[in-house]
Amino acid sequence: MKPEARDGGSEWRWVAIFELFLRLAAIVSTSVAVYAAMGKIFVVVVNGVACFYLLMSLPVSILNIMRPHAYPANRVFLNIMDMVMVALVTAGALAAGIVYLVEKAGNARASWVSVWSQFDSSSCFAVLALILHVLLSGVILYKQALNIKFKKLDSVD
Repeated sequence: MKPEARDGGSEWRWVAIFELFLRLAAIVSTSVAVYAAMGKIFVVVVNGVACFYLLMSLPVSILNIMRPHAYPANRVFLNIMDMVMVALVTAGALAAGIVYLVEKAGNARASWVSVWSQFDSSSCFAVLALILHVLLSGVILYKQALNIKFKKLDSVD
């Protein structure tokens, strides 16, 4: 097989494997955030939804590693849903941070219930892992689109 006849999937397979590890890191971070935030309904729900989605998307992510160009619509759908999860987990982390700041610097007479003795950073790790995952997915989608475009141009000549 000539080097120029390669489909480009094997050289991006390591990125898909790294994406899988980022997805697993986000699952661990969101589940730890759910455990740490027990009783804080919004943070629990947001991180629980994100953790459930990430668990359900693992088989599709593994399929993208095994057959990178078989189902390009899967990667697009996962990228869109990952962006939604970034927004949700970011909202949960910001809500936790705001409650923490209100408790520490707020009105002492308002009797705010203590939420955390320290700010829960696992939601922040989940946000970072998801953002890296979305960026890598975008790079792969862009590379695949360029490959498709150049293959069409080569077939026209």
